[in-house]
Amino acid sequence: MEERELLSRVRRLYSSDEISWESLLAPDNLAKLRDLYNFREFTLVRETTPPALRGTGGQVKGPVRTVTELKIEPQAIELTVQGDSELADTLLFEVQTQVLSLSAIVRSTNPKVLVDTHETFCVCKLDFEWDRMFSPTYNEFLKSVRERVSEEHPEAEAELWPAEIRYVVALTTKAAEFRYAPKMLAIEPRKGAAPGDRLYWTNSPLKSDQHLSLLRELESAFRATRRQ
Repeated sequence: MEERELLSRVRRLYSSDEISWESLLAPDNLAKLRDLYNFREFTLVRETTPPALRGTGGQVKGPVRTVTELKIEPQAIELTVQGDSELADTLLFEVQTQVLSLSAIVRSTNPKVLVDTHETFCVCKLDFEWDRMFSPTYNEFLKSVRERVSEEHPEAEAELWPAEIRYVVALTTKAAEFRYAPKMLAIEPRKGAAPGDRLYWTNSPLKSDQHLSLLRELESAFRATRRQ
């Protein structure tokens, strides 16, 4: 597996009133949050439910990494960064510390967290063709579709490849305080790449180390069946 691009997202949901939302909206506090990672844009989005402070195009000092998006809501903080989940967790803690420090009243430095969720997005080159992910029966069906389209258009050559291969991952809980939002699992040819490039867009509701481990396992499984 050849990793080309890695993004990690972490979202932390807090008990109500842990975030002093109105305090964050003061102009001086907005400036402090914007300057935390020098966001190119940092705005209050009132049209969403719930409303959110949204920063994009931030930079992490040291090895330069882009904070692609930060969202602060009245009861949650979500951060997406170029890098692994460990870095995302570290930055989220920094944001949390800053948010708590801007409260108009004294708050605990250990807020009550209801749940953390992670997502990983990775562009990578995998050592198998996309049709290996489908059964021989289904691949024969796709071949038949391609042949029939070519018959109707003899002046052209028909090509066929998947645009999206995605699954919904849903979690249920008996907790009264929150509900999990459905997440996506995707392993699909990257848009714009040639079918033979073996370049894939992948994402999952997992930390980056587990996400990459699963991709390596999948690649190894297809290699093993190819040798048989």
